[in-house]
Amino acid sequence: MKRLYKNISQISIALSLCSAVMAASPKAVIEAVKGNAFVTREGRTEKLSVGDYLYDFDEVFSEVGSQVTFADYYDHKFHMSGSGYVSILNKIIELKGGYLWVQTDQPSSNHFYIQTVNSSAAYSRGEFIISYDQDSGKTQILSIDGTHLFSNNENSYMKEEVPAGKFSFVSEKYENGAPRVPTPIGSSTYSSVVSLYDGIKPMDKQSNVVEDIAKVQMEAAPVGRNIASTPAPEGTSAGTVIIVKKAPMEDREDKLKSFYKNQITSMEKKYKKVPKKFKPDYSTKSHVSIKIHNVPTTRLPASVEIKNHKSTSRMPASMTELNPQVEIKNDVFEKSLIDQYKKQMRHSNEINSLIKDLKSYDQDYKQAY
Repeated sequence: MKRLYKNISQISIALSLCSAVMAASPKAVIEAVKGNAFVTREGRTEKLSVGDYLYDFDEVFSEVGSQVTFADYYDHKFHMSGSGYVSILNKIIELKGGYLWVQTDQPSSNHFYIQTVNSSAAYSRGEFIISYDQDSGKTQILSIDGTHLFSNNENSYMKEEVPAGKFSFVSEKYENGAPRVPTPIGSSTYSSVVSLYDGIKPMDKQSNVVEDIAKVQMEAAPVGRNIASTPAPEGTSAGTVIIVKKAPMEDREDKLKSFYKNQITSMEKKYKKVPKKFKPDYSTKSHVSIKIHNVPTTRLPASVEIKNHKSTSRMPASMTELNPQVEIKNDVFEKSLIDQYKKQMRHSNEINSLIKDLKSYDQDYKQAY
C-alpha cells in the first residue's frame, strides 16, 4: 500500500511538472516588427522586437501605423496591422481589435481558430483576413484562399462556409448575430484591404480569385483602442474553443503611458544633470595685457582745494551761505532791503538746523570705518 501511494505521488508530481513546463513553453515567435509593438505579460508591458517569444495569455498590441508578424509552431503566420490587438491562447488567437492576416500553406488534420467577442473562424489551411471593430462590435472575414468556417460564438448553429473571393460578417444588428451569406468582393475593395499591410503579399501570387467578381463594398473596420481582458476558464483543455463573453474593456492608452513613463524615469536617472558651481581660479596668471586709454590726471575730491586755482571747495547748493549777491551801499533803504533779504530763508528753521549740523560732520558717508 505504501509503495502504491509512493508511485501515485511520483506520478502526480511528474504530471504537475509537465504541465508547468508546457505552460511555460513559447507558443509563437516574433518574425518582423515595423514601428512600435508591445506585449503585456503578468501585469508588465514590454516592447517587442524580432526574436521575442509569445506565451499563453500574452496580449500583443501595436501602435497606429505599425505592423507585427509572428508565427506559431504549426507553420502559421499572422500579420497584425496598425492599432491591432490580439491575445495568445494556444491554438486560438483572440482578435480584440484591428486587422489580422492569417496565412497557412500546409494542411493540417487539426482545426485552429481566430476568435473575436461575437464570432469564430475555424481553419486548417488557406489564407484569410479577419477584422474586428470594437466600437460597433462587428467582425468581418475575407477569404483569399481556401474555405473557412465562420460562426457565431453564442449560437454555434449559426455558421457559414466562406470560400475564396468572398466575405462575410457577424453583427448583433444584422439577423440577430447570424453570419451573412458569403458575398463576392470586388477587386478594388480587395486591393484596399490588402494595402493596409506593407510588404505582405498573398501566398499564391498567381491567384485571380478577385477578378471578374461583382463589386461589393466591404466596410473597413475602424481600429479601436479599448482592450478586453481574456482570462482562460478553468478546466479547458488545450486546443478547445473558448467562448469569450463581453467584458468591460480597459483603456490600452494606460498601458502605453505606463510603459513610456517607466522608460522616461529610467532615462532621467541615467542622464541626470548635476549642477556645478563656478569657482574662479586665480592660482595661474593669464598674462593678458590690459591697456587703459584716456586716463585723466589725478582726480581730487570736490571738497579738496586745488592749488593754483581760484575756486574754493564745492558744497551742495542747499548748504551754501546766503551771501547777498547785491553790493551793499551806505544807503539806508538798500541796507534795510538787504537785511530783509537775509531773513527770507529758503527752508524752515528745522531744516536749516539740520543743515548746520551736517556741516559740522565730515562728508564721509560710508557706513563703517
